[in-house]
Amino acid sequence: MLDRSFSDRLALAAAQNIKERDYWLSQLSGELVKATFPYDYKKEEHQRSVREQVEFRFSETLFEKIMKLSNGKDVKLHMILVTGLFILLHKYSNGDTSRSDIMVGSPILTQEIDSEFINRVLVFRNPVEDHVTFKELLLQVRETIIQTNENQNYPMEILLEQLGLPAAGREFPLFDVVILLESLHDKRYIEDIQYNMLFSFSRTGDCVKGFLEYNSLLYHERTVKRITRHYMHVLDQVLADVNRQISRIDLLTEDERQQVLFDFNDKETEYPQDKTIHELFEEQAERTPDGVALVGSWQLAVGKRERIEEHIQFTYRELNRKSNQLAHLLREKGVRPDTIVGIMVEPCIEMFIGILGILKSGGVYLPIDPDYPQDTVIQLASFAFDVFVEEVFPILLRGGKILIPHLSQLVDMNLLSCLILKQAVSIIDCTPLLLNEFNKFNGDNRLGNVRLFISGGDVLKREYVDNLLKIENAKVYNTYGPTESTICAAYYDYTQSGKADSFFSIPIGTPVSNYRIYILDRNGSPVPIGVTGELCVSGAGITRGYLNRPELTAEKFIEYRSYKTYRTYRSYKTGDLARWLEDGNIEFSGRIDHQVKIRGFRIELGEIENHLCGYEGVKEAVVTARGDETGDKYLCAYIVSGNGGMNFSKVREYLLRHLPAYMVPAHFVLIDDIPLNRNGKVDRKRLPVPEVISAKEYVPPRTAIEKQLTNIYSEILQFEKEKIGVNDDFFELGGNSLRLIKLTTRIHEVFNTRMPMTQIFRNSTIKQISNHILGSKITGDEEENPVLLNKKKEKSIFCFPPAIGYGLAYMEFAAFLEDYSVYAFNFIEEMEKYIDAILRIQPEGPFVLLGYSAGGKLCLKAANLLEKKGYNVSHLILVECYLDVDRVKSEGFEDRARKYFNDFRNALIELKGEFMTEKALRRVKNYQTFFARLDDFEPVDAPIHFIKAEDKAEMSEPLGWERLTTKEYRVYNGFGKHEDMLSPAYVERNAEVIRKILD
Repeated sequence: MLDRSFSDRLALAAAQNIKERDYWLSQLSGELVKATFPYDYKKEEHQRSVREQVEFRFSETLFEKIMKLSNGKDVKLHMILVTGLFILLHKYSNGDTSRSDIMVGSPILTQEIDSEFINRVLVFRNPVEDHVTFKELLLQVRETIIQTNENQNYPMEILLEQLGLPAAGREFPLFDVVILLESLHDKRYIEDIQYNMLFSFSRTGDCVKGFLEYNSLLYHERTVKRITRHYMHVLDQVLADVNRQISRIDLLTEDERQQVLFDFNDKETEYPQDKTIHELFEEQAERTPDGVALVGSWQLAVGKRERIEEHIQFTYRELNRKSNQLAHLLREKGVRPDTIVGIMVEPCIEMFIGILGILKSGGVYLPIDPDYPQDTVIQLASFAFDVFVEEVFPILLRGGKILIPHLSQLVDMNLLSCLILKQAVSIIDCTPLLLNEFNKFNGDNRLGNVRLFISGGDVLKREYVDNLLKIENAKVYNTYGPTESTICAAYYDYTQSGKADSFFSIPIGTPVSNYRIYILDRNGSPVPIGVTGELCVSGAGITRGYLNRPELTAEKFIEYRSYKTYRTYRSYKTGDLARWLEDGNIEFSGRIDHQVKIRGFRIELGEIENHLCGYEGVKEAVVTARGDETGDKYLCAYIVSGNGGMNFSKVREYLLRHLPAYMVPAHFVLIDDIPLNRNGKVDRKRLPVPEVISAKEYVPPRTAIEKQLTNIYSEILQFEKEKIGVNDDFFELGGNSLRLIKLTTRIHEVFNTRMPMTQIFRNSTIKQISNHILGSKITGDEEENPVLLNKKKEKSIFCFPPAIGYGLAYMEFAAFLEDYSVYAFNFIEEMEKYIDAILRIQPEGPFVLLGYSAGGKLCLKAANLLEKKGYNVSHLILVECYLDVDRVKSEGFEDRARKYFNDFRNALIELKGEFMTEKALRRVKNYQTFFARLDDFEPVDAPIHFIKAEDKAEMSEPLGWERLTTKEYRVYNGFGKHEDMLSPAYVERNAEVIRKILD
């Protein structure tokens, strides 16, 4: 914790450097995302740091190039090194966006005298775009570094509070990576900053040496060494050609290129390339004619119009004979190669006869599912689903037996398990969600002889198979492959000595024999180990393309030319994101089309889902992007709770600790089950549209601020104003990320208060935002005095503090004087400072001064001082002010002051600003003392307008103000008692009295 004296220094520095504050608020506007190198290990919520380092050295050639470009100047060398780091982080960010927003940290320049500096660390923020050249980016970074150093005197601690980014423990919220050059920077300056990677450089006479310090709880040493190689490889390329575009910079070294393109794809197996599936089946039927091929039911018994429900066995000989008969019939009907033949049938023996018969005729089968259940949970792959091909043909071509459950068994785990036991099933091949049902169901040997579980078609999670792995000798395979690669293109043996536990997720494995997998960046270049790119599949199983869709075929099927063999490979762009692991396995990262762009930010929905599933009580979660009636996109999370209820405010708070604000869903919907389609995947179309209703008991707005916020909510959300209460949540009423931007903009316009979006995520009711606005006027008083309480206008009113000592007492009042900028002072003991502040805002008269209660005497004193300096005061407005101090004391001055103080105590508590309460009380007491001594007034040339409280309306005795003006003195009847005149019940009418005076 900072000691009080240093806190005071920070507050003073903030007050003296308003221009620097504006620079930083502009420089760090919008969403702030830390630039990081992908971690090897999962980062925990309160991750500590264990620092280790590796050393690297620039080659002689690289040293000569960098010295030439920098002219041997360390300042220029530093700029080149920073630019190289920006490029490297941009390349590692990948995805499908050509623009990255990069932020890195750096210590301030070494100071000659050690002292307690205002700042010890700064942040460099710069966009990196594919189309710019290294030279152009270097010039941008140069300007960023210069401006950052010129604005280094505004306190980062205060800036972070204003941005709504309090440090989590010691971790700095703006950056993960730091860079320094030892001749310019002192590493001691950042010893209290928690970072996860530090690039440190030193220059001697003939070399540049680097040290990469890293958090070994997040990174493996091999990863860190690879990053240093990539860094130097980037610099090698750009220093050889400063006009090289960022898109043309390659991360891969030659050894890495050999590894990811060839070594990881070195699987070739001989197979009969001249034979078709049905020909291979016929060969198997000849080898095992009496072997059982199918166990299932007849849909229509031979010669009868009825169904046989009980399972029968069908041999390879019978299946081959029946399919041959159908093939001959189809040929007679005109079926030829590439003729499309539709087949619509329930799971049964005839389905297999039909498929084989169509293939043998030379035709193409088009599966049409006759029954697409909308409310089932347990399914095996429909024959209309691509996984059907993976499940069936490998078994039939090896003499295995296929069990075909009928629909009644698919929806009842008890019936299905009985069938599995009865038929001695040994292999289950299904989607992860169905595997999860088996996993939950397993117990008391209810799965019998099953020892091999094959998962495919979606993401396999560890918790889906934890019970299955307890079965003795059980094996679980995670498979991957799109339809366009004829299904399975990669596989991973999850039971390999628990190796996958060290990965973020269960890998999808290595390429199947005769397949090659390339992971490419957005520019079509292969990426190194650890970097995410688009997964592309090449090899024997790649299909010809899409029927009657030449444009789509050309888009998705590309020709990839090997740089080594110069062979051209036909590859399918899957639209899946993945990265190579060091051992040649592949980690699936999600779908590009499951990524959504909201306000320009690319969001991976699966990442949000994973974090949601880590929250206590969340059983399952699905996140989607939806559009509202205006076309704006927003995120919606659907949650299945394990305990029946869910506090979504706490869920939102939890996500904000792990994700940037733009990745936190605007809506949360509690549902009983995740709807699945027939193929066992999430049926996103059946997820309900979130209802926009007010679920809270209606509490009407009471204060002017709450009423204004109600108007703003209604305007932005298109929701009836009369139905919006102070406890209604912005997001529950239909708020989304774009509307959130509008809300923060309107709050700034109307109240002249910056409220970070992260703050609204945490405090999203009208009451909470109102308290924040009030509290911000209190906590911000040290750096901004007077405080502007409404919009900036041409004409201004300067208001002096009542007994409370804070100008926020005029907050409600300012809302009703829309034609004026209402500036309200917090108590200052030196009168000259009031005058300096007024002249800084409005250099020329005439001036309008206003004082309520104790503020009246300050108001008159300020008018005296302004007129002595030759300025014109046009209006002196006094609201319930008295010159007689004894009279004020007799009416409970201190009690009223404490009452006002209590009125905004809640705002301090909402902002976790309890530490301010002691300061606020001290201000009140100091003001009392100052007020009692304030006398020796001289008459002013300004007219005095006195507004009396309702209970003083009949009072006719002179108040003394009439003797203190050489101009007009007028008395007006106000509304409410003395202590209530600025309260919500009366402030609008009293503001109207003032408007008439000014008009």
